[in-house]
Amino acid sequence: MARGVYAPTALMNPDPIAHHVLQAAARVLTSELGVVASHRTAALVHGLPLLGRPPVVPQLTRAPRYKGDASAVRSLYVAGLPEADTTEQGGIPVTSLARTAVDVARRADFRGGVVTADAALRTGLEREQLIAVAGACRGWPGGTRAVRAAAFADGRAETPLESITRVAYDLEGLPPPETQVEVRAPDGRLVGLVDFLWRAHRTVGEADGMLKYDDSGALRREKLREQDIRGCGLEVVRNTWDEAWTAAGRRELARRVRQTFEFADVRPLLPGVRFRTPTLAELTRVRRGFPDCVAS
Repeated sequence: MARGVYAPTALMNPDPIAHHVLQAAARVLTSELGVVASHRTAALVHGLPLLGRPPVVPQLTRAPRYKGDASAVRSLYVAGLPEADTTEQGGIPVTSLARTAVDVARRADFRGGVVTADAALRTGLEREQLIAVAGACRGWPGGTRAVRAAAFADGRAETPLESITRVAYDLEGLPPPETQVEVRAPDGRLVGLVDFLWRAHRTVGEADGMLKYDDSGALRREKLREQDIRGCGLEVVRNTWDEAWTAAGRRELARRVRQTFEFADVRPLLPGVRFRTPTLAELTRVRRGFPDCVAS
């Protein structure tokens, strides 16, 4: 992997992300500067999603050794590295989850920062810690972008598509929806855990990744689920990746949402329908395979 650094052949995975992490480990091991994996490389080490391709060269950070210290080496950043901002993951010295999310957000656009910050919160990072680290880096290049992304981040988002959909709503001036809300029929039956809910407008938003329909029977189950949701007096607006990603798609999505608001506003909610917002801890347990934790 580098001079004096070897890896078992079994680890030589053709996956570009796995290979990049190995390259980063080799760079850290051979450095005498006390570097850690950082930025987009650290996100990959932590298993966090990124928008776009992984970096070509591992991104590393070291603390400055004297005032005005800088680096002329590509992808080697010189910045403050408090002990709380570093950790070890899989044997690789790396920036902490909070610092990683902040560094990614500082150098990405708003959507890219939110996708990674949402995922960091989803893994268990405390929101207050993310906001505190972003605040500490406010004066750095891109610091204000990181502060905005940290404030907007929501660990309840299950996928990058849900993250960029929420950003699309925001960019188009739609009211912020509730996220991951249970809808229960009058008899107490769980109709569904919906991605987004505008309760005042009796409208549900669903971010549709096509992979979820690859399973046999998934499309039929989803149609029945939507039928039950509509039967409760709610309207449903779905969107794909392109509709959340492109400017034209966002405008069309916003138009459909507003049109649905108008339609739903004159349609009463079925008496006895209830909503419940599970805690992030409950949702985390569900994601780990313990569905019984979402109580009625």
